[in-house]
Amino acid sequence: DGSLIPPEGPFTLNEVPNGTKFTFDVTCETGYGYFGATELTVGTKNETVNLTASRTADLSDVSYRGADGTVASVATVKSIYPGMDRTLGDGNWYAIGSDTTVETLTVSGTANLILVDGATLTVNGGIRVEGDNALNIYGQSAGTGKLIANGTNHSAGIGGGRNGGSDGLVTINGGTVTAKGDEWA
Repeated sequence: DGSLIPPEGPFTLNEVPNGTKFTFDVTCETGYGYFGATELTVGTKNETVNLTASRTADLSDVSYRGADGTVASVATVKSIYPGMDRTLGDGNWYAIGSDTTVETLTVSGTANLILVDGATLTVNGGIRVEGDNALNIYGQSAGTGKLIANGTNHSAGIGGGRNGGSDGLVTINGGTVTAKGDEWA
């Protein structure tokens, strides 16, 4: 799910004596990280080695424009990416580093989402903000970040769940937000 330089494995080490030790550095594209071993001892001739990059968990020092128009920043922001825990937790800040598409997100407590300039977050299945939960959406200084939330299974693009479940509070402070509910939402 990410690119390694050199490209993602598997790599086959041919004609290398047993017990040969390799040490290597891994460089990944922005937004990805390699969390595997950086040393390898070959146990058999023609051993195959797999290296996989994965999304990094956090972004740092992400700026946003507040409701009053002032620019502030958050030291640690959780990255939204395919395969993540799809619950946006209480008190946490979230953003994307590049165009990203994920399935249904659910807000628990009060969560904050920064729409990063030049990037689009597409959520197929919508963002569920129900009951006493709240989602605050912020843009950055240029205001070019986008959120596209498409409801499915009779749910709203952003808000209540199936068949008109109770809506929580959604506050949009910036960016471009497009929310499309499914039939009977």
